Amino acid sequence: MKKQYSFSIIVPIYRAEKYLMHTVNSLLSQSYKKFEVIFIDDGSPDNCPLICDNLSAKYSFMKVIHQNNAGVSAARNAGILQANNDIICFLDADDEWSNDHLEKLNTLFVRYPEIGSASTGRYEEYSDGHCETIVRKQSSEFGIIDDILILSEFGHLRTSSYCVKKEILLKAGLFRVGIKRGEDVDVIVRVACFAKHGYIALPLTTYRVGTIYNSDNAPIDSYFPFYEFYNLDYPYKKSLLIFTGFLMQGRIIANIKAHKWKTAYFCFRKTKIFQYIVLRGLRYIKKRVLK
Repeated sequence: MKKQYSFSIIVPIYRAEKYLMHTVNSLLSQSYKKFEVIFIDDGSPDNCPLICDNLSAKYSFMKVIHQNNAGVSAARNAGILQANNDIICFLDADDEWSNDHLEKLNTLFVRYPEIGSASTGRYEEYSDGHCETIVRKQSSEFGIIDDILILSEFGHLRTSSYCVKKEILLKAGLFRVGIKRGEDVDVIVRVACFAKHGYIALPLTTYRVGTIYNSDNAPIDSYFPFYEFYNLDYPYKKSLLIFTGFLMQGRIIANIKAHKWKTAYFCFRKTKIFQYIVLRGLRYIKKRVLK
């Protein structure tokens, strides 16, 4: 008999009362039942803590962790450390899954036991009411992405559509506390250094854009230091260089727009192109000036 995987769904919660029951109902409607739900109340000041307490009292497969506000990374880590199942899934408290989300994921992991992580296509729902469908083109419904750091590939990943085998995640390392933007990119890239990534070419996640979880209003200084990716042992080195350079370019431009010149220069100094320019300059001086 083929293995049936069990899932632990980590739901960090902060000021999500407006959407929380939509998220919960999408979990209750799952056709695949081998899962647990771990709510992490990150000091939410609304009625979310009470809602979660009531849910955990009503459903044996749901439990809640209450903590002082420490940020989404600390909240997810608290849930991961309490997880009991094979695969860790992340679902923000304002996003939703289709009712066959876990069933499709189980099929993917059974079909490709060598993968360590997986993601699905998604709907992006905007505050003005319009919706976009984001699905990777591939030859079949289920597939493997060998190199997820190709920019066109990485754009298909979002935390609420992402999951990872717990053993791989613990090996790669948990979320870094204190990082407000890019913390999910950091984890996904580190996990990719250990195992292949599976993908389901169906929009099984609804991702709300512009809410407290998915808005781009974090301070510039709170972004993950993407230059650390240069040191990773990723199998596709060229993709790693291009991907990291792209992220660094975004940070440089953002700091310039914010008139944070020193930070922009610091970011530029950390890029490989800066190191290349300096190296070429030193070689020129040695060859032409010091000969």
